[in-house]
Amino acid sequence: MEQTGQRVEPIPVIISTEGKVLQAPSGWLLSDDLQQAVLGFQHSGHLQKQLGKWQFFRLHDLSTLVLPDLVYFQRWTAFLQNLPQQSSEPEILEHTTLFLQDMGFAVLHQQTCEKSNLTLSPEVFCVPLDAHRVHCWTLQGEFWELLPELSSTVQQAVKRHHGFQRYLNALQYFQELQVAITDQLEWQDTLKLVLYYTREALQADAAVFFLWDEQDQMLELIDTIGHRTPTEYGFRISRDYGLAGEVLGPIKTHVVSVLDPADFDEQSRGFLLREGFVGYAGTPLSVKGHLLGILEIFHRSPLEPSGWSLSFFELLASHLAIALYQHRLIRDLKISNQQLIHTYDATLEGWVRALDLRDKETEGHSKRVMEGSLKLARKMGLSGQQLEHIRRGALLHDIGKLAIPDQILHKPGKLTTQEFDVVKQHPVWARAMLRDIEYLRNDLDIPYHHHEKWDGSGYPLGLKADEIPLSARIFSVVDVWDAMTSDRPYRKGLPEEDVLAYIQEQSGKHFDPQVVRFFIELVQES
Repeated sequence: MEQTGQRVEPIPVIISTEGKVLQAPSGWLLSDDLQQAVLGFQHSGHLQKQLGKWQFFRLHDLSTLVLPDLVYFQRWTAFLQNLPQQSSEPEILEHTTLFLQDMGFAVLHQQTCEKSNLTLSPEVFCVPLDAHRVHCWTLQGEFWELLPELSSTVQQAVKRHHGFQRYLNALQYFQELQVAITDQLEWQDTLKLVLYYTREALQADAAVFFLWDEQDQMLELIDTIGHRTPTEYGFRISRDYGLAGEVLGPIKTHVVSVLDPADFDEQSRGFLLREGFVGYAGTPLSVKGHLLGILEIFHRSPLEPSGWSLSFFELLASHLAIALYQHRLIRDLKISNQQLIHTYDATLEGWVRALDLRDKETEGHSKRVMEGSLKLARKMGLSGQQLEHIRRGALLHDIGKLAIPDQILHKPGKLTTQEFDVVKQHPVWARAMLRDIEYLRNDLDIPYHHHEKWDGSGYPLGLKADEIPLSARIFSVVDVWDAMTSDRPYRKGLPEEDVLAYIQEQSGKHFDPQVVRFFIELVQES
């Protein structure tokens, strides 16, 4: 008859005055509670009595006939069948309240409170909800012997609901973490998410992350959540120290349900006692055999994690490890890329110095026009990669002159028409020299187009107005300014006022009027 939740057949049980079972269904066992109830009935002198879910009858030989209360069992069965359909803690408690009322109890009051604030009295029935909370009903009724089993059943239902809710939350946390990694957040931001999700999903009081320093062979405390006392970030320990050593020795998750402070050194013991930590779990972070750190959680109560929660803990740690590993790969790639850029730039400057050595008349010209072009471009609102393309293009603007024969490049007198036609080919040669270099492919506008003119009378393509790339229009003004104001072996540089007047006069002819306006403002400011 002790078959909760199942249909109970009214097969009688007969118990002698000595407590011996004279008749019962096959396999039936007399529970201690029922045995005590039978003894109480036998000593009461009643001929018939109902106690909770049982009905007792005194037979002529003074033995006791025990029958189940079918009404009670029908209601109990209906309660159990409907209990799993309640989708929240409030619904479970409301379903329990209705069952109590159905069993004849008057519910005078009910509330959820902290265990520490609980005051018990005979008319109060309570069900634990978790480690800290209980829900209590103040009742009036007769069948109090029904309530212990009801309390256990409701407690298990609430526990299952909480576990399922934590599982759903964990799935949501995992999805959000996937999005964060996909969005390529900085690994420190991913770390904060992992610490938060770990604490919430595993109902931990605190979470800690130590980063492994491969060079120094030490663990460094990077971030925490949930500590009561100030955290000493940057604190370093060896990989075999304390609890971390239990994780990183075998490189596997380690769980301690109840920590004994006496097992630790003075420093760790003081930390555990200050924080009130009782339970611990730690798991290593590693990718492709490379140790990256350790993720730890602490509880201020005994830790008894479920199988799925430990798996989720390890899953979060693995995703943090992936984010950290990707960060290091990207960092190393950026360093390598920067070193490569420095190498390319050094090569470009070497080409420019070679050109200066060959053409003494324009020594230093490339560097000056590069600096001037960048200033003008910034004033016009250009930034980022646009400035980089101008910087490299300005440095290389005359690189095509390396293909001009010395007798033409160094001719002291006036060039013939044929010789000038050769000189006018240096933008074409510059493009031919640079276009197959991937790194410089976007830097060709100035070397190829800096001799184009606003009115279309320039070379090599005869482009006009906005057909000319902006960087080349900016550079051409600065190039003419530097060429006319600089000293040459055969003449002194012209006064800046005269050169500025010439540039203004060439606005709309040689030069872009808008670029000229910004250039004049720049000269006046300086």
